[in-house]
Amino acid sequence: MTVLDLASTSIVTLDGTLNAGQITVTLPTASDLNGSVDVNAGELQVCVPTGVGLRVHNTTVLGAITVDGTDQNGGVWQSPDYESAAHHTDLTVSVNLGSVDINPIGGCK
Repeated sequence: MTVLDLASTSIVTLDGTLNAGQITVTLPTASDLNGSVDVNAGELQVCVPTGVGLRVHNTTVLGAITVDGTDQNGGVWQSPDYESAAHHTDLTVSVNLGSVDINPIGGCK
């Protein structure tokens, strides 16, 4: 498994494709981020620091997206604190035969 800790960075764009692998990404704590991730036969964990609002535009084909342990069925999911958060992350996620787990129960590993 690969771990990508961006918490202390000021990265503003994230684009990537995950094919048949596992990766955990911790989002930046002090910058706004826009990103796009394609997951093909892989597993992606996304950890959102406290104080960062998250909006996820997602599509799945034989895949799954969960947020805080709750399944999402495509469309748009937004964290309750998105509007009031000091920093925002907007992700577009496409999943084909894979899974994306945002803020997994038990934390990111």
